[in-house]
Amino acid sequence: MNLKLTNKVAIILASSDGLGKASALEFASEGAQVIISSRN
Repeated sequence: MNLKLTNKVAIILASSDGLGKASALEFASEGAQVIISSRN
């Protein structure tokens, strides 16, 4: 998948598990700088 996220920043909340974690990993693999936040 090519989302053209190189040099973009993504903020992912609730990223310790499930959909948030999967989203963070996908954004990172597409070249985005990822900021994650979670209570766990």
